[in-house]
Amino acid sequence: MHYDESRRITGPTLVTDGFGAAIELHFEPDEPPELRASVLAAWQGAVLHLHHRLGWPAPTLFRRDFGRGVTLGFRARPDVLYAACELNEWALRTALHGHGLLDDGAGPPSAEDEAVTTLAEAVATEQNPALLALMAAADTHGAPWLVCDDWFSLGYGVHARTWPVRQLPSPDAVDWSAHGRVPLVMLTGTNGKTTSSRLLVRILMAAGHRVGGTSTDAITLDGQVLDAGDWTGPGAARTILRDPRVTAAVLETARGGILRRGLALSGHDVALVTNVAADHMGDWGIDDLDAMARAKLTVARHVRPDGAVVLNADDANLVRLADQAGAPIIWFTLQPDGALVTAHLAAGGRAVFVQDGQLVLAHGAERLAVLPVADVPITFGGAAAFNVANALGAAASAWGLGVAPDAIAAGLRAFRPTEQDNPGRSNLWRLGGVTLMADFAHNPHGVRAVFDFVNRAHPTGRRVITLGQAGDRDDEALRALAATIHEGGVHHAILRPLHKYLRGRAEFEVPEVLAAAFRRLGLPDEAVEIAPDELGALDRALAAARPGDLVLLFLTIEREAVRARIEALGGHAIEALGAPGTRADAT
Repeated sequence: MHYDESRRITGPTLVTDGFGAAIELHFEPDEPPELRASVLAAWQGAVLHLHHRLGWPAPTLFRRDFGRGVTLGFRARPDVLYAACELNEWALRTALHGHGLLDDGAGPPSAEDEAVTTLAEAVATEQNPALLALMAAADTHGAPWLVCDDWFSLGYGVHARTWPVRQLPSPDAVDWSAHGRVPLVMLTGTNGKTTSSRLLVRILMAAGHRVGGTSTDAITLDGQVLDAGDWTGPGAARTILRDPRVTAAVLETARGGILRRGLALSGHDVALVTNVAADHMGDWGIDDLDAMARAKLTVARHVRPDGAVVLNADDANLVRLADQAGAPIIWFTLQPDGALVTAHLAAGGRAVFVQDGQLVLAHGAERLAVLPVADVPITFGGAAAFNVANALGAAASAWGLGVAPDAIAAGLRAFRPTEQDNPGRSNLWRLGGVTLMADFAHNPHGVRAVFDFVNRAHPTGRRVITLGQAGDRDDEALRALAATIHEGGVHHAILRPLHKYLRGRAEFEVPEVLAAAFRRLGLPDEAVEIAPDELGALDRALAAARPGDLVLLFLTIEREAVRARIEALGGHAIEALGAPGTRADAT
């Protein structure tokens, strides 16, 4: 056995609904169940005993088995989480040592008396009674709060005020009426999160809000970048909700943040889950789609009871786990006549779908056509089914917030598939007779959706692809990705390393695995290349492409450099996909 990821839990997650300490224990295949049970019992006994020695009440323990291991932990006060993590790790190390299984090079755990002394000193340094008092008062007054290592805030956005955690006011000094909420959406899913969040930002802007957003790409205000980077964890959510300019917020929430730390808050107005597919398997004990769906549905479980949960009716995992929703569901679907949605509407529920070419908001027997789907630019006239679904989910989420249909229509019409509005997602260029499309698709689910679109909208010519992938995907996942691309109809593949995302692999290890997979699938040796970097892959793709071909740039990371290279070579942005001589040439 071995352990890793001893960590603080700072909000609702898959294993608990509040603050706590968690650690992962991994089993070896040949270890007998009796040994595992004995170690877990020893861990539990040590945790309970140390709580007693410290004068803490008996804790609420949590445990999640995932076959090859288990997540172990307990609820803890928010002002002593570091000490709680030390306690949890000491308890597990002691349990392993007692069974002769501790072999991490750090030596045996400290003796119990020494551990108690160390923990008591840590608690004395870390504890913050003023923080606990203010949090309790906020809950009594119904005021939302956010806390992190250094800061505590009351209220969201324009209603927020923030203090250092060691310089807090007394509850009696707070004007509780001043610290309210702003309309707030939390969204997650395997694919489509960032496009959906950007669509929602544009819709809420059309409704008159100043909108704070977090996404895979940036923290934004009204779509303008405040801080670039992958901002999908609880820290990003707290940052935007403490901004006094914000009157509404859209928080993209990735599974990593949910699993590692938990949500930054609960009680948001709307939760959107776009879909669930195989990606990032193996982290934090998530080994199958059921576990992934349950992790992502954390955002749905913790929505306000009077809010809305927006789910994809075309995703079997979300349908199966719909009882996880903490508020009434608004389904969105590309199949409006399906049994699920039909029954949901018959019972007085809400759904959003396309009917007779119109985006429709349906409530019971009522139908309201908002706008033609062909008028939503990112759907490419309705041909890009994945972006039709993203538009439906965004519209449903805005409806759940109470946004007027006119504003929903205005926001959807205003959002274009350009590098300015939706960077890295279905961006198009024409360079001579070659069409290029850059997209962030990086798993079989996303890649399959892209090929479904381009094979309808650009049926002629060959497909030349460039592809990189992070090193934390195992070889099986890499081969599955190659198989999906091969099924889509690739003719020439240029593979490249992602230098910033090697994740422990050798520099060219991932491209070599992908190259071998493509060759096994039948691509000729001369049609499979490995480039040193993203720009090198672009250059090789253009050299391989012929007039009429489509170059697909998958998982575009260096977007600015790619765009600059294409423009320097004479390429120009387009907003419609079609073979040379079609209307795409004129856009």
